[in-house]
Amino acid sequence: MVPRRHDAELWRKPGARRRPPLALLTAFLLPVSPAIGQSAPQITGIDITSDPGSGGFYTGDDVIEVTVTFDQNVLFGTTHGVPSIDLEVGGALRRADVKRADGRSLVFEYRVHVGGYAPEVAALINHHRLETAHDGEEDLDGVSIGAGAISLNGGTITSSSSLSAQLTHPALAAQPDHKVDSIRPVFLGRPMVDGYTVTVFYRETLDSTGSPPAGNFTVRVPTSEDRDRNVTSVTLAGNEVRLTLDQPVEHDDALSVGVSHTNEIRDLAGNSGFDGSGRAVNATPEPEPASTEGPSVTALAFDSTPIDGSTYGGGESVDIAVTFDGAVTVDTSDGTPSLAVMVGDRLRRAPYANGSGTTALTFRHEVSEGFPLLVATFLAYHWGLPFAPGDEDGDGLSVPAGRIRLNGGTMTGNGVAADLDHPELPASDRHKADGARPLLIGRPEADGSRVTLDFSEPLDRSSTPASGDFRAQARRADRDRRILSVSVDGSTLELGIVPSVTPNERLWVTYTPGANALQDRRGNGVPGVVLTPIVNNTENMSELTVDPNAARVVALGIGSTPGEDGIYAGGDRVDVDVTFDRDVTVGTTNGAPLLELEVGGFLEWASYRTGSATSTLTFSYDVAEGWPPGMGDQIRSEGEIARIGDLDTDGVRVPAGRIQLNGATIVDGSSRNADLKHSGLGPQTGHRVDGVRPYVLAENSTVRTSTIAVVFSEALKTASLDPTGFIVEGDHDRTITAVSVAGRAATLAVTPPFSPGEPATVRYTPGTDPIRDLVGNPAFDGYFTAAARSGGGGGGGGGGGGARPADDDDDDDSGGGGGG
Repeated sequence: MVPRRHDAELWRKPGARRRPPLALLTAFLLPVSPAIGQSAPQITGIDITSDPGSGGFYTGDDVIEVTVTFDQNVLFGTTHGVPSIDLEVGGALRRADVKRADGRSLVFEYRVHVGGYAPEVAALINHHRLETAHDGEEDLDGVSIGAGAISLNGGTITSSSSLSAQLTHPALAAQPDHKVDSIRPVFLGRPMVDGYTVTVFYRETLDSTGSPPAGNFTVRVPTSEDRDRNVTSVTLAGNEVRLTLDQPVEHDDALSVGVSHTNEIRDLAGNSGFDGSGRAVNATPEPEPASTEGPSVTALAFDSTPIDGSTYGGGESVDIAVTFDGAVTVDTSDGTPSLAVMVGDRLRRAPYANGSGTTALTFRHEVSEGFPLLVATFLAYHWGLPFAPGDEDGDGLSVPAGRIRLNGGTMTGNGVAADLDHPELPASDRHKADGARPLLIGRPEADGSRVTLDFSEPLDRSSTPASGDFRAQARRADRDRRILSVSVDGSTLELGIVPSVTPNERLWVTYTPGANALQDRRGNGVPGVVLTPIVNNTENMSELTVDPNAARVVALGIGSTPGEDGIYAGGDRVDVDVTFDRDVTVGTTNGAPLLELEVGGFLEWASYRTGSATSTLTFSYDVAEGWPPGMGDQIRSEGEIARIGDLDTDGVRVPAGRIQLNGATIVDGSSRNADLKHSGLGPQTGHRVDGVRPYVLAENSTVRTSTIAVVFSEALKTASLDPTGFIVEGDHDRTITAVSVAGRAATLAVTPPFSPGEPATVRYTPGTDPIRDLVGNPAFDGYFTAAARSGGGGGGGGGGGGARPADDDDDDDSGGGGGG
């Protein structure tokens, strides 16, 4: 959507320029302090000024524009951070960054997630399956803004005379003309078939003006192609798509329903539905027998008790007693009769269990354990994965009035077919069901020594897992955290970790169910959580009171010497010297001070190393060695714990800020707390960083009859190496007689020669004399396969990969993702 200025200003301070009468509908008042108004800019209005699409909806990639108006001209600065305002979208806070100033106004923008997946679906896929699913956003009430939602984040908002703006403002209520929906429609449960009609249920209301063609739907009877049904008409109503068939479905048909080319199936915001297919519930009634003069049903009743007294968990059995006015004999030789049971909004079948020859027959439904309905349906119908939903019914199970289904079996009394019609068994709050497994929702959060994980429902405190079931992993192996404690409170699990998380540090958490697995109060187990990123809420420590005469920072500089070409390799140490105007003493009993650096766009912490009782303190940072940042994230998303190396081609810099004490003390000779604020140090071009290790590029490597070129990701140090680091396999054993390195390639001489077309596998494992890049980083393990070619071209490699770095702490030996 193109942002524009609305005629109505949704909030204005009294005395600001008048707006049309529509503004009165949403205006609220803010008292003004004359003293503040004369000295610094104050907010007079907040307005959502972008133009949503049809129906007042913003969809994926649309921009929500918020204009904040002041009582005088304002400017903003972003040297050390970007001011922002928090929007509330569907209960979640979303950050809108300032984009431009226009006289008295600042304009903030937020771009709606391009997602498509419902948040609960995306959470399961991202946290529990380790695949990428971008969640959409939904706010059907309208975007709102809380009071005091503007943050400077290190930036500035000032008047033209450099006076800092007063950012206090009231809340802005939900704006019904500014709704958000970037979630695509998905199936909600299994399609239902009844005679000539098929109903496909969706998660949300659909646009009834859509007209999907009948050819986009298939209704299949898998046992016989000539019994497939043709769709003659399609109707959209509410959250349902109803199909009319050319022939009725038989009661005993097994069916599947498919929906494709879903551009004409849209929600009210215009998001098109996902394609989907899968088994349907056949609710077509059985033909009634010619005579039903046998025993008839007189009563239905629940005949079991949940373990916890009111709710059946996954795997528990629900017994329903059906009483007849005469003895009934059940024959299951050709099929088992069943009774329809409503579980939530789903029709389930409880098969006959026992009681033949008596007046009381028992039908038994086993509560299924699985993922919540929406999640399981999405995986089964839209991704084609065999996931069953767990039963959920918080109101109570019920039996709708109808008929017992024979399914090929018989039910007779005195040789005459029983009358199988039965009344309704109403829902009972003593017979609820919960077989849905708890899922991690949102993202885990860290604050100092605590990591919290929120789940979709309350957890069983008696099933608290062992600390060894969790891992808190950092970008580099030497900064992984140790889990000291695990506690459960309601739906929140808390991990106690050491050492504490530092501000801006990035961590990932993993949970692998152990002997005492995490579960909800019904005993449904939490699936494993794989390499989920943690939101780091750890803040810098509050500033101490400083005497104006105390020691202060007067200079910063990098005191270490890099390697070749001014570059630090992985494992090298970067030393930053911080000079005060007098001697200071550092107390490290309760922690070591930290200094923030920027390395390759990432904020890192250098730890205090030396200098107490002098005027210069030295802070050190060890360069991380590993995969390129992008490649590391890719391998991590595939299940590997990949450490990524530092890479900074412009040079290390020190952002303006202050030294973090981290429990330590820094005092001058008069025992006064030193002033730890410092100016910034721009990119130091003579102190660049490259901790990225070379890895095999399988697609560029080639095999000739007598030589093999193993191509790496970057230029290598020229050398003649010990050939034992390589292994070459083909139809026959091969010997490597020499290895030379030039440019990005290691060339192997092999004997005997390969025959043209012969498959070859080439493996590299660093030995005592590893291949290194130009700054000295050793290459990763790697391999590739290719077919040998004669002459000037070898077959391009395929299927190769790099093994993990040696410092990775994994138990398996699977390959990584370094190859093509």
